Amino acid sequence: MTFLSPFFLWMLPLISIPTLIHLWNKYRVKEIEFSTIKFLKIMESKSIKKVKLIELILLILRTLIILLIVLFISRPVLRGEFSNWVYNPQSTLTAIIIDDSFSMNGIRSKDETSKIIHEKIDEITKTLLKKQTIVFGSLNKGIEFYGLYEEFLDFNHDVVCSDLDLNLNKIIKQLNDTLNHEIINKEIYLITDLQKSSININSKNSNVFENWNSFIIDVGFPNENLAIKSLKINSEIILPNESFEIQVTVVNNGTTPQFQRMVVLNVGGLDVGQQLISLDPQQEENVIFNTALPSTGKFKISAKLDSDDNIKDNNWYKSLNIPAHLKIGMFSKFPEDMLYLNHTISAINSESKIFTVSNYEINQIQKINLNPFDVLFISGTLGENDWGMVDQFVENGKHAMVFPSSNDNNFNYFNNSLSLIKLENDNYILPHSNISQLKHNSSIEKLLNNKTISPKFFKYYTLENFNESLINLENNSSIWHRKKYDNGFVDILGFGLSTEWTNIPLLAGFIPFLHNWIYSGETITSNPELFTGMHLEQKININSKKIEIINPQLENFILSVDSFGKLTDYTFETVGWYSLLLKNNEKNVYGVNIPSLELENKIIEDLQLKEIFNNFRIINSSEVLGPEIKAAKIGTEIGTQLLITIFLLLIFEMFIAQLKPDQGKNN
Repeated sequence: MTFLSPFFLWMLPLISIPTLIHLWNKYRVKEIEFSTIKFLKIMESKSIKKVKLIELILLILRTLIILLIVLFISRPVLRGEFSNWVYNPQSTLTAIIIDDSFSMNGIRSKDETSKIIHEKIDEITKTLLKKQTIVFGSLNKGIEFYGLYEEFLDFNHDVVCSDLDLNLNKIIKQLNDTLNHEIINKEIYLITDLQKSSININSKNSNVFENWNSFIIDVGFPNENLAIKSLKINSEIILPNESFEIQVTVVNNGTTPQFQRMVVLNVGGLDVGQQLISLDPQQEENVIFNTALPSTGKFKISAKLDSDDNIKDNNWYKSLNIPAHLKIGMFSKFPEDMLYLNHTISAINSESKIFTVSNYEINQIQKINLNPFDVLFISGTLGENDWGMVDQFVENGKHAMVFPSSNDNNFNYFNNSLSLIKLENDNYILPHSNISQLKHNSSIEKLLNNKTISPKFFKYYTLENFNESLINLENNSSIWHRKKYDNGFVDILGFGLSTEWTNIPLLAGFIPFLHNWIYSGETITSNPELFTGMHLEQKININSKKIEIINPQLENFILSVDSFGKLTDYTFETVGWYSLLLKNNEKNVYGVNIPSLELENKIIEDLQLKEIFNNFRIINSSEVLGPEIKAAKIGTEIGTQLLITIFLLLIFEMFIAQLKPDQGKNN
C-alpha cells in the first residue's frame, strides 16, 4: 500500500487520544453516599465486569475510527501491476500500436472498429505526461510518429483497417532500430482483437517487450459474422455447356449463431444459384453449386453472403478462363506417330475450329519459339537441352505430353534408359484395377473406365515408380507419370498413341479424353489462388507498351517490364477484381481474396502472450481506459471503502456507548 498524501500521516499519534481519555476517566469518579453497601456487593461480580468489557470495546472502536480517519485523508492506494512507475517525463516512452490487419474490420458493439480505435487513442493520450516521448504506428504502415506529447496532439492519427494478413514483426524491428534503449520507463498500448496470427512473432523478437509495461486493449470479434473461406472448382475439366461443380466453404467467425443466411453464386455478373445456411460459432460448412458456362472466354465467378458485422469477408473471387482458341505444337521424328492424334483433333475441330495444329520435326524444339503454343505433344526421345525447353514451357502454366516413337528402339526419361516390354502372340495387359489415385484426374479416369472396351497394352516402357505415377498396370508397372511445375505439368507416357502400343486411340472415349486433357490444368484456370499481400507475377512480351492494372477501386497504375519480361513489383492490397491491360485491351483478370489466417478467428492464449509481453494487462475496449490505466500504474484508491468503514464503526460505537451504565464509588 502507498499514500498519495503521505504528509497527513504525522497525525497517526492522535490514535492514542482514546487511550489517554480512558486512563483519565478511570480515576475520575462520581461520589454518591449510600446508607448501606449491600447493593454494591451484589453489583461487584456482574455489573463491574460488564462495564470494563464495554469500555474496552469502546476504546478499540474509537482508536480504529481515528486511525481510519488519518488514513482516509492520506489517500491510501493499493499498489498496481506497474506501481514501479517513475514520474519523470524524460525517462518515459509510450508506444501506441494499432493492429490494422483484416480481422479488425467490421462492427463491434454497434460501432465501426475505426471509431473505437480513435476513441481509445484519445483516452490513452489523456493519461500521458506532457513532456514524455510518444511513438505511434500500425502493423501495416509501421512507425508513423516519433516525438513529444505536444507534437502528437497535432498529428493526424488516421487509422484504416487493411485487407492484409499482418503481425508484430515489422513494427518490432522498427522499434528496435528507432528507440533509445537507455529510456527507463517503456510502455506499449496495443489495440487489437487478440487474433493469434496477428500477435505471433518470430523467436528473435520474443524478448523485445520483456521490460515494457504492456496494455492490451481488446476490441473483440464481431457478433454476427459469416465469412466465405474458399471457393473451389471440383471439376477438373470445364467445357462450354457442360455442368461442373463449385464448392463454397462458409465459416461462422462471429460470437453468435447465424440462422438462414443466404449464400449466392454469381457467374459473369448473373446470380446462378443460392442456398440458405445456418451455422454455430466457429462451425464451417461446404455449400455445393452445379452450373455451366455458355461459351469459351474469361469469366468472373464469385460467391457472396448477405450483410453482417463485417461485409468485407462476405465475398470470394475467382477468375476462370476457357480459351476460345488453342495452339497445339506436335513434334515427332516420324509422322505416323502423330496420325491418330491429328485425326482426333480434326474430328473435334469439325464443328468449330478451336484448335490450330502445327507439326514439326522433333529436332526443331530448340529452334522454335514455344511460347505461342498452349499445349505440346512430343513423340520420341528428348535430350537434356530439349527437356530444358519443355520445362521452361510448362513453368508458364502450360502442359505437355511426351511418349515414345514406334520406330525408335529406345526411350529415355531424363537420360534414364527405360526397359521395353513387348507382349507376343496378341497378348495384352490391362491397367491395375485400383485407380483411386485418379480421383482428381477425371479425363484419364473416364478413359480407363470405358464401359464397352477396356484399355489394353501390347507393349510399353516401364517407368520408374515415382510419386507422380498416374497409371499402373496389373503387374504394378508404372506407365504414366505426371511431373508438376509451378502452374503447369508434363505427362510422360511409357507407350505410344498408336494401335501398335495400345487400343486407346480406337476407344470411343479417346476423343472426349483428348478434348478434356487439352483443356486441363492452367489452360482453363489461368490464375492460381491470389490473396492480399501477394505480388503480381506474370511474364509479358518485352516489346509490350502501356501496361496498366486497374484495382477494385477502379484506380489505374502504370506498370513496367524488366529485361527478363517480368512485371515490376505490384502488390495486391485490397480484395476484389483486378484487370491487367495491354495497350488498353484486357489481358487478364485476377480475383484477390482474404488470406486464410485472417479468416481464422483464434484468440491467442495467455501463456503465449506471457512469452511476448512479460508484464501485461488486458483491458476490454468497452471499459473506460483512464481509471484502468491509473489503477495499473499507480494503484486503486480505497478512500471510499475507508469512509464506509468509518461510518459503520461510528454507528456501532454509538450503539455500544448506550449499553454502558453509570459507574460510581462509595467512600
